[in-house]
Amino acid sequence: MATDENLLGTRGLLPLCARRRIYWMHGYIQAMPEHEFVLWVIGAHAADRGKFVYELPSNVVEVREVFLDDALRLSGEQHEASFNDREHEALRRLVSLSNPDWDVLFDIFQRRRVHPLSFLQSRTFMDIFRDVCLAEYPYTPFADAFHTMRSMLLPVLYLLGSEVPVADVYHAISTGYGGLLACLGSSVHHAPVLLTEHGIYTREREEEIIRADWVVPSFKDRWIRFFYLLSEEIYRRAFHVTSLFHNARKTQIDMGCDADKCLVIPNGIQFDRFKDIPLKTDDGWVDIGAVVRLAPIKDVKTMIYAFFELHERLPKVRLHIMGGVDDEEYGAECHALVDTLGVRDLIFTGRVNVVEYMEKLDFTILTSISEGQPLSVLESLAARRPCVTTEVGCCRELLEGAPGDDFGVAGFVTPPMYRKGLADAMERMCTSRARRIEMGERGQRRVATYFLHEQMLANYRALYDETAQAFDLPERGSSRWPESVLSSSACLGARACLPRCALTLRRHCVHGSHAVGRAAPGGYLGAVRSVGCGPCQPGSAGVHGDLYAAGVAYAYKLFLHAGHALFGRHAFCRARDEILPSFWGSNASCSLRARCSTASFCCSRAPRCCRGCCACGCSTL
Repeated sequence: MATDENLLGTRGLLPLCARRRIYWMHGYIQAMPEHEFVLWVIGAHAADRGKFVYELPSNVVEVREVFLDDALRLSGEQHEASFNDREHEALRRLVSLSNPDWDVLFDIFQRRRVHPLSFLQSRTFMDIFRDVCLAEYPYTPFADAFHTMRSMLLPVLYLLGSEVPVADVYHAISTGYGGLLACLGSSVHHAPVLLTEHGIYTREREEEIIRADWVVPSFKDRWIRFFYLLSEEIYRRAFHVTSLFHNARKTQIDMGCDADKCLVIPNGIQFDRFKDIPLKTDDGWVDIGAVVRLAPIKDVKTMIYAFFELHERLPKVRLHIMGGVDDEEYGAECHALVDTLGVRDLIFTGRVNVVEYMEKLDFTILTSISEGQPLSVLESLAARRPCVTTEVGCCRELLEGAPGDDFGVAGFVTPPMYRKGLADAMERMCTSRARRIEMGERGQRRVATYFLHEQMLANYRALYDETAQAFDLPERGSSRWPESVLSSSACLGARACLPRCALTLRRHCVHGSHAVGRAAPGGYLGAVRSVGCGPCQPGSAGVHGDLYAAGVAYAYKLFLHAGHALFGRHAFCRARDEILPSFWGSNASCSLRARCSTASFCCSRAPRCCRGCCACGCSTL
């Protein structure tokens, strides 16, 4: 995830911390060559920087990364900031978790550049904090309350000050911190937001917090309210909110999302990769596979306990746990549990090629305590391997069918964290090869009918097209500018920069040798403004003739957040010290002027590297 380097036109890698959603994103991006992608990724640990899994598809032009633990390293005394009444109220509501005005908060930490510690060390914060404690935690130790609130707020405030990519559309793949960045981008650049939830992120965090031993019991409710607060904002702001199955949509509506904006787009897999995998030869053993990362939410410990019990009943069974370690501590605990119990015939394979490894398996299991629509189950069914799963997400629907689906049962469902039930279900599957084959064929027919990758992509393309029409964005694969205009003469510097700019708008004076670009809302030049150039007097287009607009507008760019990920436009935004001198010489930044007749090009909406390029405060570059 490299970096500040511009990756346009190069090939790179996706981060190692990528999870199953990144696997989904990788296939998704590859299948949409008509779009360019910039990945804006939130990671937990800065130590993961530069650790990679997937080769970047050619249509990924940049990867940006933000790490939450960087926020914890902020230190030092900061100048105390002052806040007006509106800002004070927004901050008070944030601390009290009571529906703050996020646009005001975005303005404080993005446009005004208030340092997070300038607020957290301020008298304003302490006054608000005292009032919240007196109202909600009168008998809780001060230190516990202070550190809880600081831990909760500091990453949020840090993210609010992040450099925001300019985008046509911000598409988040979860609520929480990723959803917050999508809302930030939408506010700063006045662009629409889309949300796709693979699982209900807020409910997943709620389940984790309830079980967590690191959360002071009296503050578990506050942490849960905090994540609900984040989801409420993106539910409110999003143009459309998609989920993977109908019960998830119902949950989104129950949590406050407008039903009219909620859509169901099921996951899809590349069916042809799995459909012809031969069944395992009957060798007297039953081989069970689990495509799962070692993480608490996957409940691998219950899987180990259940397999231990199964192995006591049926000696000739093997369990293959296929996947990397997501949580090092939890992974170590799983290995230790295997040693403690003396479990035999259990193999931790690490990451493997699932398509190739599937030939070794008779059926698969999933023991998660929370899921959306797991791709591992869809892939197993496509390969004619039935499944035993916990009853989470849409697993029952995948194995037994939705209303109108009469293909039949393709596996067994058990309650989460129920060892005996899981062992019993695995035993039923192990005792009949004929049952496994019949169930596998049912599952394959279900996937072939309802869960194809091509169907999923068609649905997302329709979603993007609808968004483009609603917000007057460039249509997929097209430009708003005729080729005759795109090929207009420009300075050599502008031409050299065009390959690096997915969306570049050039303005030319009558000299035809100098240009300055400005990204406008919607990805095209909405109105031509007067701009001066080197040979011309600043702002003197009236003397030298009207400026005309030329633009290079590829299809609107998609920013995905793995996690957390986002869609959007990439502006012609190189630092003025690099670009402007190539056009007009070393004094360019002080020689440019622009006339502003509308607030639509306000400095607060300009990319950070562009601010200060012109005296009026508008975005010129």
